[in-house]
Amino acid sequence: MKKQTLSLFLMFLSLGVFSQSITFKDCASNDCHQENLAQLFKSTQAAIFEYYGFSYNDSIAFAFEYRNDSLKLVSSYAWLNEDAIDYYFAVLKGSSKELSLDTGIIYQVHWKQKLNKAWDSNSELDLQHKFPRAKECEDFNEKGQLACAKYFGKQELYAALDSFKIEADFRAEIHFEKGMPLGLKVSRAPMGNKKTIAAFKKYIEWYSSHFDKKSLAQSEAYFLSFNQSGLRNYDQANQHFEAQLGLYIDNQLWNQLKRAIDPYHVIPEIDTVNRGALTGYDKAMYLYLEQQLAEGRIPRRMWTFDKHTLAEIAASEKQEEGEVNSFSVVERVPIFTGCEDLEENEDLKRCFQINILKHVAGEFKFPKEAIKKGIQGRVYINFIVEKDGSIQGIEVVRGAHPLLDIESIRVVSLLPEIQPAIQRGKPVRISFTLPINAKLR
Repeated sequence: MKKQTLSLFLMFLSLGVFSQSITFKDCASNDCHQENLAQLFKSTQAAIFEYYGFSYNDSIAFAFEYRNDSLKLVSSYAWLNEDAIDYYFAVLKGSSKELSLDTGIIYQVHWKQKLNKAWDSNSELDLQHKFPRAKECEDFNEKGQLACAKYFGKQELYAALDSFKIEADFRAEIHFEKGMPLGLKVSRAPMGNKKTIAAFKKYIEWYSSHFDKKSLAQSEAYFLSFNQSGLRNYDQANQHFEAQLGLYIDNQLWNQLKRAIDPYHVIPEIDTVNRGALTGYDKAMYLYLEQQLAEGRIPRRMWTFDKHTLAEIAASEKQEEGEVNSFSVVERVPIFTGCEDLEENEDLKRCFQINILKHVAGEFKFPKEAIKKGIQGRVYINFIVEKDGSIQGIEVVRGAHPLLDIESIRVVSLLPEIQPAIQRGKPVRISFTLPINAKLR
């Protein structure tokens, strides 16, 4: 985080002792003051959304002083878009005659921008939705076209964030209407780099270039989940999380820390009793937090869970119908065509892997443009084998180049239905990540 941004943020947080909230002349209650401010800022928020062409959530805060019949901005903070502060402050200045203000007093304002409530009912993109067809994937089957829509829906956001050097942790939902990304619901973003909104504007431009207008217009409302991790090396996890969370810990900003740990408030405390279900990034984060707890940097009273509560949470998670199992630990892996006579799970695993690689070798067609430009690399594709044996949820988890990524999607979409995995005597969903080595010879 830039020092200037940090100092302004901390200055604003310390203003509570010396400042007060604004009041309106025609109000006699706190509810009235809040309603008037909300009415004033809602119209400003709508104008901001119209200007940018999309809506986004944000946390806006600023403090001002009233002196010589004028409002002077003292400090300000915006989580995502600092430019928006100028709009809100200008509206407040224009309405200053309606306010009850005293000279020499510092007043503070808080405003949370929110997305359209109707979007709360949106579900994540799947085959049940009408979705836009990417020009590059017009000849693919339905599963392949869906995977392409998701691919460009995420890949271009990665590219846009990268173009503005946003490399830190970033988690969001992108809400679509008529195929276009018109809402950005961010749950984790860097505090130092304030280019998120500029990046999303660029993303819309790049994304739309992959689809024709008719295909976009015929699409339904849905959202895509996006998650970028700035943690590249787990050996450096502590340094990474210190950069992400150390600000909150050093300044005892416990509510902000909780939101940074778990933006959706599913489990708003640090689980120091049982983290067995956590993997990857989340596990590394909790290990870091537990270390800070042991060192006394965070108060123990705020970060523990009752063991019975944890047991109930774990039990409810195990009972989820949509739970996806791991290929490496499931009792019996899916049975690929040609492997039916095998009985041991390890033999079935080997047969599955051999046959899926044969499928890739037989179906993969090296793109002519990639050959011409000497493009090669390894693409990692994840997919789900459903309880009925169908292949769904195709997604590029690590790409090499769009030409190779798209061809890999097509190849996986052509996989035949297979016998599902079995766990405790019942068919279950399993996740499998397939590396495709697209190498020129």
